[in-house]
Amino acid sequence: MYKQFFIATIGAFLAIFIFLFIFQRKLIYFPDNQDFDRCSAFEDVEKINWQGTRMYVNKISDKWLVFYHGNAGSACDRSFFIELLQDTNYSYLFVEYTGYSGDPGTPSQIALMKNVEGVVGYLNSRNAKRVIVLGESLGTSLAAYHNFLETPDKTLLISSFSSLENVVQAKFQFFPVGLFLFDKYPTEKWIRNSNNLLFIHGAKDEVVPIEFGQRLFESVQGKNKTFIIIKDAGHNDIYNHSLTKDSIKNFLR
Repeated sequence: MYKQFFIATIGAFLAIFIFLFIFQRKLIYFPDNQDFDRCSAFEDVEKINWQGTRMYVNKISDKWLVFYHGNAGSACDRSFFIELLQDTNYSYLFVEYTGYSGDPGTPSQIALMKNVEGVVGYLNSRNAKRVIVLGESLGTSLAAYHNFLETPDKTLLISSFSSLENVVQAKFQFFPVGLFLFDKYPTEKWIRNSNNLLFIHGAKDEVVPIEFGQRLFESVQGKNKTFIIIKDAGHNDIYNHSLTKDSIKNFLR
């Protein structure tokens, strides 16, 4: 009886392991296939493809805000953030990822890192004098990579994590995640020496629990960092709270 139970347990373990190995990127990336060129929210701004990286760009001044969105949806459905930029005189650049918004490619850490490299190259071509980088959820790791490539003036991280490997390992405690996870997003490594950081995290976030954001915050060795906890916020409703909006506006000013 014990032998049969042991065999069944091992079989179940292997089945789950194989499933996670094969479909892991399907469990990480949830792109919206809306047409990049027909996003009504950004119909009045430039739609640029810079060396394979697509962006919604509105040039107002030499001050720029760069937005890296999370793993689900698209840059198009983050247009609500434009309201927070009113009266700031910032140009803005909303990045769209490989494999999202009708792109035929496959999203991956390597592909999205290339998107960040494209953004940095574009900003250099425009001689941007002041840059604020903002990332949410998965986008916080890309914002960190942006910091690793070129130092912005400020960085805002919403619902951040120390590494994707840490988050996944916490959800699948009995699996050797590090052995099979393709995309580990080592945020902690990329942003360790950065300055002028604001972290915002919901205390009730069940997708990226707050301890992962706090771990990232504590690992940063740079100067001028702040961590703001939104007490009643989860992962997907964090922008519904006035403290989140007020904190973002103050940071941008």
